[in-house]
Amino acid sequence: MRLRPRIEAAIELDKRVTPARRDLAALQPVMFNWSRTVREVVGLPLSTLAQRLNISKQAASKLELNEQRGAISLASLEAIAEALDCDLVYGFIPRKSFTEAAQRLQAQQDVARKSKRKIRAPE
Repeated sequence: MRLRPRIEAAIELDKRVTPARRDLAALQPVMFNWSRTVREVVGLPLSTLAQRLNISKQAASKLELNEQRGAISLASLEAIAEALDCDLVYGFIPRKSFTEAAQRLQAQQDVARKSKRKIRAPE
């Protein structure tokens, strides 16, 4: 079964992400290791971060390395953010509007459906 685009939901989602799309440059990653940068800026030793996370200093170091490599889970990022007294922000900002994409897909599906009806015309 093929999903039909939900135009109304796309419009609502566009309303929520439009402000972020306008200032997309501000949302782009400016560093590959947010946790380490924030930790160092606020003067928090790695050992203190490890204590707050209830893990070893080596494990905390590995988390920072995994973040730098892009191999860290969202759960770990959430825990680090909490330990650093920060909010983790995660989302998808569309390159084009969700509404346009949904309307385009719906139009394609409508054309395909009409084409199939013509093929199945009574003999």
